[in-house]
Amino acid sequence: MKSRFWVLAAVLLLIAVACEGGGSVSGMRGTCRSIGDSGSCDGGYNRLSGVYRQRLDLDFYQSGDAVQVDATVTVESGRVRISITAPDGTLTSAEAVSGSPASISGLGTAARGAAGTTYLSITYEAIDGEVSGLAYAIEFGRP
Repeated sequence: MKSRFWVLAAVLLLIAVACEGGGSVSGMRGTCRSIGDSGSCDGGYNRLSGVYRQRLDLDFYQSGDAVQVDATVTVESGRVRISITAPDGTLTSAEAVSGSPASISGLGTAARGAAGTTYLSITYEAIDGEVSGLAYAIEFGRP
């Protein structure tokens, strides 16, 4: 019974990874796992253009809660900025280019979506318009 619960939770979290923003992606892939109020997601996009916000559903958080985020992003070509915003408005960001990954560690903010779900937003910005071969690894939990 417990193993079915964790499999179901992982599948639901993967399905719940939603995206928003003025950019676009193609070739989306990813896997998310969570236990209680912490988890991790690994995946990527074949192409990303503009500003794109990845939403990770958070089951055990309230809107406005701080979320500790540790993330690394790599790209095959182009330049991308990854960022999160803390509850006090502090922006944590880093830029990755081919051969030089970017890592961030800081606080993100749980937000409430239109459907009443709580999520964490990770922002990717293709600085020169488009990147290809983007890969990410994200860990999150209570600070």
